[in-house]
Amino acid sequence: MIRLLMSLVLISGLALGATGCDKSKVLAKTSLEATKPLVISFDGDLAGCGTSLCFIAVAESAEEVGKAIKLSEGSRLIVVKADGSWTAFEAGDKPEKEEEKELPEDWMDQPIKDYDARKAEANTKAMGNATKEVAAGTLTEVDGQRVLEIAPDLLPVGEFMLYTNGWFGALYEGERIGSPSKMGLIEITR
Repeated sequence: MIRLLMSLVLISGLALGATGCDKSKVLAKTSLEATKPLVISFDGDLAGCGTSLCFIAVAESAEEVGKAIKLSEGSRLIVVKADGSWTAFEAGDKPEKEEEKELPEDWMDQPIKDYDARKAEANTKAMGNATKEVAAGTLTEVDGQRVLEIAPDLLPVGEFMLYTNGWFGALYEGERIGSPSKMGLIEITR
């Protein structure tokens, strides 16, 4: 009986692995004219983006490195804030780390960082190699819905991926991009 149970567990584990239980899942494949902007609409409010980092990535390729993301060079990462403002960053080489300051011998003498400083450090780390600011703006309202238009010159040429770091209301052509536990992925060809 135990052998049968262990066999079933092993087989189900192999079956799940074979089906591609992946952190990102391709939701859709579509195309976009080279002269058209990429239009992303938002369902609901962006209140969650006030406490958590909300980003939309437009990249030819990307990989997760720990809790950070490494985008292919020239890709864009758009950070959306709760007030509707957004900032686009270009991916490149990760800046070299500064030399760490020598810490005092007594740990009690170490400076204590406040919540905002720790949060800013975590957000910077999560953005990975997207460090150069290339554009900024505010979401516009079209037919009662907030919309982000990414200009054609900010988009990669050829095939690229569009995804988010979770669900915060981002939609592309009515399709949800991401969920609370997955990075939604849409493949787009220009």
